[in-house]
Amino acid sequence: MTKNSLFILLLIAALLCLTGRLVADPLAWQLDYISKPLLMPLLFGYYRQQMKAYRNTNWLEFISSGLFFAWLGDLFLMIAHGNKLLFITGLLCFLVMQVQYIYHFNKQRFSGPGIFKEKPVFALPSLLLGIGFYGLLFAHLDPILKIAVGLYAVALSAMTLAAVQRYQKSSALSFRYLTCGAFLFMLSDMMIGMNNFLFEEGFYLAGFWIMLSYVAGQFLIVKGLLLHQQSLNNPS
Repeated sequence: MTKNSLFILLLIAALLCLTGRLVADPLAWQLDYISKPLLMPLLFGYYRQQMKAYRNTNWLEFISSGLFFAWLGDLFLMIAHGNKLLFITGLLCFLVMQVQYIYHFNKQRFSGPGIFKEKPVFALPSLLLGIGFYGLLFAHLDPILKIAVGLYAVALSAMTLAAVQRYQKSSALSFRYLTCGAFLFMLSDMMIGMNNFLFEEGFYLAGFWIMLSYVAGQFLIVKGLLLHQQSLNNPS
């Protein structure tokens, strides 16, 4: 395969998935079930393909943990259809993904204290978004979901905090890509929560905006990690 072949396949799968969010059934259902399960494996392939250019890197460590659980989360949420057990299982998969992302965000940065030690105010956006998200949904959740969504909101905030913590501890481009990706992922999950629990009939084009921010977020996170590795191999 050429260097960009998997990126092109990923783009095609993403476009098919997004198109499925704009059309009616049965085509919407068919496009979703064909394209969505391919997104994370193709992103995995893209990451692996790009990492081959670098020596002494363990690409499997990141992919086998983060993207694998993201893929499982996609599958469970895709078949949940209002089933609380499947929905919570999907949340747990993404929770594991976020823990793995936090680990790698902290690992893939230059040594030294993060930005919060000097400027704690940088933590506010992540914390306020997490608190606000949970506060909006709290009254609409049953006791079990109050616990599950609460833990998930903490993990979401922690993941974006780990991304922001890389400020001036990675290349500027890596920081921008990864941080934008982390916040887009958070936005996607916030929209899922609001669409499922806050709005009785969902908001306009909810599926499209959720999937767009999710795919873009995951890609930008992976691209940010690749750019960090590039900065280590080709220091300016």
